[in-house]
Amino acid sequence: MTISLGDLKKILDEFSKQCSEFEADSESERLSASLASLTRHIDTEKEKPVEASLKNEVILRIDQFWHWATNNIVDEKWRENTQVGSWIELQNTLERNGFSDVYTRHYPFVFERYSEEFNKAGNISAG
Repeated sequence: MTISLGDLKKILDEFSKQCSEFEADSESERLSASLASLTRHIDTEKEKPVEASLKNEVILRIDQFWHWATNNIVDEKWRENTQVGSWIELQNTLERNGFSDVYTRHYPFVFERYSEEFNKAGNISAG
């Protein structure tokens, strides 16, 4: 199954709206608006599959968010962070609707946070 342009537009528009309501003036809001702008002129009824170039642009913006998050969402409550949760949910929604290769984009961020927790717990062996 491959996601259609219309379905992608609906998902990205809803995500952008959600981010603007809950994450005003954030990097998350800026990148979600950038995502929505990719499909601004697409009809929501369009059943044509998403082209590789558009898919790459969506993935690029998702990766930009996670790169930003790795450097900026560093508090111990990152699991409860609305930005983290909303972007993971976006990835899940895209994947469920046929947009492949997007589900694991947050793994480097999560790995970094777990590494920090492990190191803070004193689990580093002295060399």
